[in-house]
Amino acid sequence: MFAAQTLPVTTCRGGALYGNRSYTIRMKPEFYLGNAERSEALLVKTGPMTDLRQIRVRDQDGKTFTDIKYYVGEHVQKSRTTAFNVWHCVEVLLGEEWESGSRFYTLTQPSADAPFEPPIPESEPLPPLDKKLYTKLRYRVRISPKSAGEPWYEHASKDGEISVANHNELYRTEVRSGGKYYATLWGWLMDDTMIYWRAGIYRGDNGHMIEECPWKHIDVLVGREWVDGDVFCEFRQQICSEMFK
Repeated sequence: MFAAQTLPVTTCRGGALYGNRSYTIRMKPEFYLGNAERSEALLVKTGPMTDLRQIRVRDQDGKTFTDIKYYVGEHVQKSRTTAFNVWHCVEVLLGEEWESGSRFYTLTQPSADAPFEPPIPESEPLPPLDKKLYTKLRYRVRISPKSAGEPWYEHASKDGEISVANHNELYRTEVRSGGKYYATLWGWLMDDTMIYWRAGIYRGDNGHMIEECPWKHIDVLVGREWVDGDVFCEFRQQICSEMFK
């Protein structure tokens, strides 16, 4: 038989609520372009309950990070911040309430010697966002894994090249994928070359309307980073409006 091991226990400064093994975290809205729920991730402490240097964070895209700064660097909206305290950019779900990452960090520290403020990480400012990347006419696109439950997903061609109209007409698109040409995003998603766009509405060859926005079902490759389609639309409109006034 194995003898039970007694491990030294160090309580968190904020009490038992801060001594759990895992938590849901997300980006603060002011540092994330789009719905903050899309940035929600699971944070797991891999070391002592008071040590937030030993963690693992897994996001909704299946990416795993071993430091909070890597998670933030992946999800932060670079145009909204430069040098920063990474814990200040996130929120942590405690019970049913979201708490600032800075406060969570402080109250997770050992009760006897917790710092009043989390340390500023030694890192260089994030590189400025290259706005020109959002003004191109063609992009590589893929169907987002989060749409795997859609009835058309199994038979859809999963990647292609999209041609985009100006920033105010993002519904006017063309997609080439698998040797086929589609006049609309919905046509590509449903593998139906007869779906067209007219007067702000997608219609099939029998005239039926498709009111749901297709951009939420795709990812767009911007530079070397895959960006949610709806976030890409919002950012492209914002940047192009500023650049081409």
